[in-house]
Amino acid sequence: ELVLIAKDKTETEVSYNATVYTNQNGDIVGAFAAARDITKHKNIEGQIRDLNANLELKVKERTVELEKLNKNLFDENIERKRAEEAAYQSEKIRSLQFNNSPIGMLLCRMDGSFVDINPACTNIIGRTVEESLKLSYWDLTPQKYEQQEGEQLKSLEETGRYGPYIKEYIHKNGHLVPVELSGLILEINNERFIWSSVQDITKRKKAENEIKTAKLEAEQANLAKSEFLSRMSHELRTPMNSILGFAQLMGMGQLNPPQKRGVDHIMKSGKHLLDLINEVLDLSRIEAGKLKLMPEPVKVSVVISETLDIVQNLASAKNVSIGFVQTKVSMYHVLADNQKLKQVLINLVNNAIKYNREGGSVTIECSEFRVSGSKLYSEPETPNSELRTLNPKPRTLNPKLRTLNSEPETLNPESGTRNPEPGTLNPEPETRIRINI
Repeated sequence: ELVLIAKDKTETEVSYNATVYTNQNGDIVGAFAAARDITKHKNIEGQIRDLNANLELKVKERTVELEKLNKNLFDENIERKRAEEAAYQSEKIRSLQFNNSPIGMLLCRMDGSFVDINPACTNIIGRTVEESLKLSYWDLTPQKYEQQEGEQLKSLEETGRYGPYIKEYIHKNGHLVPVELSGLILEINNERFIWSSVQDITKRKKAENEIKTAKLEAEQANLAKSEFLSRMSHELRTPMNSILGFAQLMGMGQLNPPQKRGVDHIMKSGKHLLDLINEVLDLSRIEAGKLKLMPEPVKVSVVISETLDIVQNLASAKNVSIGFVQTKVSMYHVLADNQKLKQVLINLVNNAIKYNREGGSVTIECSEFRVSGSKLYSEPETPNSELRTLNPKPRTLNPKLRTLNSEPETLNPESGTRNPEPGTLNPEPETRIRINI
């Protein structure tokens, strides 16, 4: 193939064929040549080459698309299989949960006919699954719950839920089983159903009844105990009064100082024991909610001294020394129930002696605190502080702070007891006394 250049400089592609002629000696003597214009042919070949190239490119692109599509289909197929496996496992788990749940589960239509029921629920009503699915909700409900069921259905329609509430189901053998129900509305394939959980509360009801019975028995036993204590306290008073009477007679005789101290100790201890017997009566009053305090003016130093006289023998037995630090605070009069204050002090000092070491000591001291709102502020004593006395002008009783009226021969309006004589020490208003042991 050659390119011929014409006179006008145009180029033409030609197909050139030549035949050589030789003589007898083999020398070339001539040639025959033929040329054919192949421009159109070359153009067609170029077009074919371009088409082939475009076709190959499109085939490659389509191949890539198909490979990607195949990969996507493969991935989707794997995902679908995974989803199907997950759905199968989830359904299997739900089925296991449904069939093995200890709580009864029930699916019924809005008219009450059963659609599905688990074994726990069939055990409650004493039937098989097949027998239960032939029933409706109303076959298990006693007629006495008709009004209550209406209220629950109204709640179901208004809120989509009902319960929890307690009712009874009719067992296959006829007896009633107490159950607790709760549920909600489910929509499946555009149809509404009622999904309910059912719990057998027979044991809980039995336990509640046992608790009520035990409570009643405890109340009766407590009442019997109170009656016994009341009777015993009355029975103990008679011999105690005799002891005190004879001690008084002994005190009226001619006694030497040690004998006098012994008789005084018998009287103090006996009176305290008689007060304790009265406390036993207070126990029944406490249980009945009728205990009343009897506040009266009590001198702090006196009640502490009486307490120490009572516990002195116990302290001597343990070789424990008892010290009472006398301060101006201990000379105050406070408004308190004398017997109960003394009993509290005896208990505390007894414990201080009982749990003390051999040869130890117990110290009692009084301090003063000022009350402001709900806070307490310590008010330290100064060596040169003067003793506070009552205001000579009459002061009325402050019911909130319970401050004493200093006017002589007047009655405390709360306790009915006499107020202390003028000149006795009293705390300032908004002040409290603390006894430190």
